[in-house]
Amino acid sequence: MSEQPSTSLLAPRNTSFDNDEKLDLENEGTEYSSVSPSRSKSYKIITVTRAYMIVVHLLIIYLIFCLWTGPKSNGRDILLKGESWSPVHEFLEYEINSEHATEHTKHSRYSGTPTHDQDMAWDDLIRHMFFNASIEELQRGGEALKNLAVVEGGGYAATIGVYHELHCLRQLRFYLFRSRYYPNLTIAQENYLHGHLDHCIETLRLTIMCYGNPSLVTFAWGGENATKPLTQSNSRSVTTRARQTACLVPDYSLLQHQGHPQYARSSLFIMATSASSHLRFAIIGGGLGGTALANALSQIPHIQIQVYEAAASFSERGAAVALSTNALQALEQIFPPGGKEDLLKKAGAVPLNSSRSIVGSGPHAGQIIFDFASSESEVVVHRASLLRELVASLPGDILHPNKRLTSINALPGTHRVEIAFEDGTKDQFDGVIGADGIFSTVRSYVLQDEIAHRYAATPAGFWDCRNLVPMGKAKAVLGEDLFAVDRQCGWVGDGAFLMHDVLENSTVVQCVISAVEVSPRNNRKLPLDKEILTQTLQTWLDGPIAKGMIELALAQDDPHRYSQWEHKETPHYSAGTVCLMGDAAHAMTPWQGSGAAMAFEDAMVIQELLRHAQSPAQIEAAFKAYNELRRPRCQRVIDSSRGTGMILCGQNVDADLDPEKLGQLLSTRWDFIAGLDMKEHREEAVVKFKEYIKAL
Repeated sequence: MSEQPSTSLLAPRNTSFDNDEKLDLENEGTEYSSVSPSRSKSYKIITVTRAYMIVVHLLIIYLIFCLWTGPKSNGRDILLKGESWSPVHEFLEYEINSEHATEHTKHSRYSGTPTHDQDMAWDDLIRHMFFNASIEELQRGGEALKNLAVVEGGGYAATIGVYHELHCLRQLRFYLFRSRYYPNLTIAQENYLHGHLDHCIETLRLTIMCYGNPSLVTFAWGGENATKPLTQSNSRSVTTRARQTACLVPDYSLLQHQGHPQYARSSLFIMATSASSHLRFAIIGGGLGGTALANALSQIPHIQIQVYEAAASFSERGAAVALSTNALQALEQIFPPGGKEDLLKKAGAVPLNSSRSIVGSGPHAGQIIFDFASSESEVVVHRASLLRELVASLPGDILHPNKRLTSINALPGTHRVEIAFEDGTKDQFDGVIGADGIFSTVRSYVLQDEIAHRYAATPAGFWDCRNLVPMGKAKAVLGEDLFAVDRQCGWVGDGAFLMHDVLENSTVVQCVISAVEVSPRNNRKLPLDKEILTQTLQTWLDGPIAKGMIELALAQDDPHRYSQWEHKETPHYSAGTVCLMGDAAHAMTPWQGSGAAMAFEDAMVIQELLRHAQSPAQIEAAFKAYNELRRPRCQRVIDSSRGTGMILCGQNVDADLDPEKLGQLLSTRWDFIAGLDMKEHREEAVVKFKEYIKAL
């Protein structure tokens, strides 16, 4: 009996694949005309399998390539999942710190009773607080992109947590020593501080609990416990990154950090320490220019000032000053909203509705040259009253009369200067601003003695006499018709110029007699009597105004005339961290009434520049920008004013005393002075400042 074939599951069911493969190998390289169905199927399976394996291998190679060439992320990035990513992670280094803070009687350079060096050390810690973050960095850090502060030139203002926490520590330190840092703290400001510091404490608590130091702290019975080194991040690596991308934020009060809108606007005194250096400035000179500058700088949070005046009191020579559009615009910029109006109201300023020029001598005596309609904002104000109100706006503890400056010395290896006074006292400052008048001591330092002598003030070729008269007396002597309107009247004549205008809320009249000085003398203050006046105005005596003005001038207790002096040229207004302003920089004649206006413009520009200067190193850049911007304008006014005096004293050979020709010469002579846009002037100063900053 024959056996049936085995059907075991272990036996191969079909060996056609092996046989077909063998046949293929035997026939390799030969042509064939037909393939069996089973062989065709097996061939297709082999082809698909091989293609699949090739694709898989290519994908693996591609993934390896992407991982190798793509951005590297450390485990910390993956752990934090973007929410706490920082651009400094890749720069962060670690080091061993052996400092120990448990010995209460020993201090580091950041602790203990405040000193200037300690302040500078804290300044260095947070000097680069703000940096320029890109949109990619913000997105990677999980930041909301709504309402972010944009940095000029692109990017966004940002900081990192360590700087915010150092700021919080610094705020607590300031409050601990508030008699030094907040000497004039009001109740409202202290209430604000309590809220701000509570926020700082909460910020530090959260940071400590999130990133707390896990190392052991031991204790000892009665003695000191042993210290041990700790591992900490190297702050230099963080600072390097911040410095490389640092950005300038001129007004920190406009910034708020996300999530804390209740601290969006901090008061002025708070921001004195937010993220910028505490800069100290000495203002030498307490006249209109110096006190205007003091008011200007007191608006800047990170600046402290002291004002020194050589005289026994803060006082001004001269009766009145007319403030034209440019002067008032400068004051508008200096003071907070409403401050200028309040200042002028308290000083008794009178609106200058119009000014009239009249021929005072010769065949055209009494003829009107022109009526100049002033803008509604122009005023005339008593100098002493204006100074009184400027001084009243300042804290009493920063004002120092009877302090005559004797020397200024730059301190080697620093950006600071030391100033010394006649009484033997000394002090150190980050910057000094000379507002000490035409014979300025600060000017001698800025120009150096030899050069300063070459550019010293010299006679301009005119003298003047000023006196104040009650309105009733002025009307009785000069005639009521001249005072029917609050108007400034100028009388143009042979060799002289007479003027009267209204002050002190229309209760006082200022009377001025000016004349060509034939033989200038070294003494500025000279005697004045009837003989000198009648000789000076001999061709005026038949006219409508001279006799009355002579009578009023001689009615003073001690009549004097003052020679007008000027700085015909000044090569520069600054040297290092010391600069000049007002008459110390550019003393000029009063013929275009611009001396005070130029000082107010100076104060406005210095204010804007120092608002941006955040460190001692940047003060020099600010003063260079100030010099470059202000010197050409002030020089032009000096030259124009002298020429205007010649015209008003009848010394222009083309016009002489012809009303029509005088009108043509005078009508547009003030346009370049009053027409300057103060806002644009400030902006131009900042542009120049940034150019100098780039060179640091």
